[in-house]
Amino acid sequence: MAVLTELDDDRFLAAVAVGDEPCSHAANVRLGLLLLRAHGRRGAASRMLELIVRRADERGGLVHVTKTVAWLALIAESGEDHDGDSVSFLDAHPHLLDGTLLERFYDPATLAGLRSHAEVVAPDRAAIGGFHRFRY
Repeated sequence: MAVLTELDDDRFLAAVAVGDEPCSHAANVRLGLLLLRAHGRRGAASRMLELIVRRADERGGLVHVTKTVAWLALIAESGEDHDGDSVSFLDAHPHLLDGTLLERFYDPATLAGLRSHAEVVAPDRAAIGGFHRFRY
């Protein structure tokens, strides 16, 4: 499995297609951006959740619907129309690499709840721009 930045966007998506993508927070942010570009907000959420379910089935792990949608909203808010590739997007938006960023928008108890794993729960600390536009 290649390191995240060794794959250009096309090769990264090809790795995702066969289930051989790097598994990290940065890889998920990168994938979120590429899915937003390819499928728009609604399609990106559905596709990202499909991929996370597949990964959880194959490698183990959990699916968290609220976190997935919230991260996609934060990526979109940061500039899904960024002109460069996804690696340059990550360089331009290092705040998205902070795995604790959602704590600015959600109480940790909300994210730990069963409801937020199974369905989209709105932020309860601060609004995320465009969050309401995401449905899956």
